[in-house]
Amino acid sequence: MKESRARFGWFWCNDEEMFPKDPSALDRKMELYAQRGITHVILFGITHFRWGFRPHWDVIRDCLRRVCEAGHKFGIKVIEHHSAILSYYPATPDYRQRMENLFRMRFSSPDSWEGFREYQLDMTREDRKWIQIHGGTGKPIEAYGGFANCPSNDEFVEEYLKELEREYACGLDGIMTDDVQFFGPCGCESCRRKFRERTSYSLPEKEQWDAWFGDTRNPSFRAWMRFRHDMVREFHCKVKLHYEKLGKKMLRPNYVADALAANGACYCVEDAPALDWFFQECMFGSIIRYSFPGFYMEELHRRMVAERRKIPHMMMFYAEKPETLRFTWGLARLAGAMYTNAPRNAEELDETPLRNYEKEHAEELFDSEMMSSIAFLDSLENRHMDVAYEAGRLKFFLQSCFFRNIPCDLAGTEDEEKWKKYPVLCVMDLHLLRDKEIEKLLSYAENGGTLVLTGTSGILGDDGGDRSEEEWEKLWGFPRNHTPKEIMTYRKGKGKILTLGYAFGYPDTEEEAFCHLEKFPDLHRYGAVYKLMPMRKDCVGVWTARFTTGEPPVYNGEYDKGEEARNIVEKFLSDLAPLALRCQVPDLVLAVPWKSADGKKIFVRLLNASGTLSGMEGKAVSHDDMPPFPAHTGEAWRFLVETGDAVAEKAEFETLSAAAVPLRTSRREDGKLEIFLPPEYLKDFGIIRIG
Repeated sequence: MKESRARFGWFWCNDEEMFPKDPSALDRKMELYAQRGITHVILFGITHFRWGFRPHWDVIRDCLRRVCEAGHKFGIKVIEHHSAILSYYPATPDYRQRMENLFRMRFSSPDSWEGFREYQLDMTREDRKWIQIHGGTGKPIEAYGGFANCPSNDEFVEEYLKELEREYACGLDGIMTDDVQFFGPCGCESCRRKFRERTSYSLPEKEQWDAWFGDTRNPSFRAWMRFRHDMVREFHCKVKLHYEKLGKKMLRPNYVADALAANGACYCVEDAPALDWFFQECMFGSIIRYSFPGFYMEELHRRMVAERRKIPHMMMFYAEKPETLRFTWGLARLAGAMYTNAPRNAEELDETPLRNYEKEHAEELFDSEMMSSIAFLDSLENRHMDVAYEAGRLKFFLQSCFFRNIPCDLAGTEDEEKWKKYPVLCVMDLHLLRDKEIEKLLSYAENGGTLVLTGTSGILGDDGGDRSEEEWEKLWGFPRNHTPKEIMTYRKGKGKILTLGYAFGYPDTEEEAFCHLEKFPDLHRYGAVYKLMPMRKDCVGVWTARFTTGEPPVYNGEYDKGEEARNIVEKFLSDLAPLALRCQVPDLVLAVPWKSADGKKIFVRLLNASGTLSGMEGKAVSHDDMPPFPAHTGEAWRFLVETGDAVAEKAEFETLSAAAVPLRTSRREDGKLEIFLPPEYLKDFGIIRIG
């Protein structure tokens, strides 16, 4: 089976599955999954924090055997998924309540597991020797109301691999090792020893820790940041090497929720040694209606990595009602991603109509390429090493393109060949750029590209240390732009370079832009952005929390406030780049153009997200707030499409619930095809098919 044709479901293993009263229930559930077109299931459930259940691992393995037998009976691949390092420690009332609530949400109880509560509080048990220890306090680092084992600890890794071997014997087809990361500045004995052996530096003792920690001008601190990433990646390498030595080829999907962020946790997925599917986890703890712009923005990263590694990319949601099911599926279709959903009521929420639609429209939904002329530069190393990553305009520019229907992509610093696809390449506040990367960017412009650059891009050099302004100007060949909003233009061979002022396209005051984008990068203290300003304002509603303590959740985005800045970004980019699509539609009617593999058809995918965000600032919200899918009326919407000569002029429109209907078209003098869509045609998701 082609990997992109796999259909993933999530199979919950809670108390009902662990302690079955009806032995035939698993068969019935797997049969239902198969009937709905699911080919692969990823397991999820109450035993996710696997080290908290160590006395009951035999119960878990028994469940795994039964689930594998049931899945295989209906041709479904079974992939185990659990936290490789986490355990509970409910020593406070809040943590106890958190643990009890988690069991309740998963229709389970600690009472089902003999001695469970007492075991969580036992600090003498073996695995407590392996937990992450704060280098500055000498105390265990807390994570999700418990502790996390340290990826650098060889004894822990050895015990974990032994358990994986026992689980593989249950018949598993794949393994997804979750949560492998650092939840704080670990200074455990294993980290101290390995850091000293590998770098010749020593981690400071508790008394000196605070003065050392966060000083990115100190080469030993920069070495420590790289060391932590090495430890996490080596953990994944050991898992891969282990099952290969056993003669097994395990399927390896994996996800991340927030990759476009400073990676202080050293989470490793995109550069993991084994990866068959890479997907965006649209967090369970976020409200879909208000968080979807952040989901889509992050999916651009998943697509970039998937293209680089030649694997499929996917979006994972927790939609539990028909409205959010259709909305999230439509969002994945805009992004060109595979879709998977993990509702707790999976048997009740039928995806079959959506899966059938996918099969009937494979060319429109899977065998096509986004028509983008703009790319934004990304750097894995910069996200690893740049403590000022959160002070930047990248996310706001990406979301401005999304809201204004400007198709765009991400491209990595290592994707030099890919840059050539795009007439415009934007380098937005990307602080760490190696000398050779700057040379390649200059070559991109030299060969005819338009390079958009912010003044702080490249202020950090090859080792992550400072690059002086003199060194910066010598490398780039022109002075840094320290103005608030001016655009400086420099010819470069066949192309040009535009440098933007620090407040250009920033959705707030010049004073705040100065603090975030000029002053902050010089502070050189890890996490200082949150001390400098109470809240980042360059992004619209990255996540709106589903759960809060006390008061109900409040919408935390500033969608309406960003309107003026989005206008500036839209005009700047649309004047700069030859856009494949321009459309006159109501706010948040979202459109993305895709071209067929043979170049003879264009598919404009549409999602009716109107009414989801505007007017919500500061209001109480709930996970039960559904996308409204408002009815639209009035004059026909106009779409201007750059079709080229290979695409015929005819167009038609089709939705999830209605067959294709022809649309009126007109070829303009500038060669673009104008298409007229009656607004009442779009209910939720639809496709304009051209050619």
